Amino acid sequence: MVPHSQRLVRALALKYEGRGSETEDLFHHGMRRLMHEVVDFDGGRGLKSSTYVSW
Repeated sequence: MVPHSQRLVRALALKYEGRGSETEDLFHHGMRRLMHEVVDFDGGRGLKSSTYVSW
């Protein structure tokens, strides 16, 4: 699930580019958070994984 969501994390990091943090820092923090969300994700709640990660 993580390799497939890297593009989403990169897109979200680019969306917040220029707001005080470097894009690579945002990407690294996003990937760290993604790792936590993959563990916590419960598909039985009716959400897509990309929706859950972007929250």
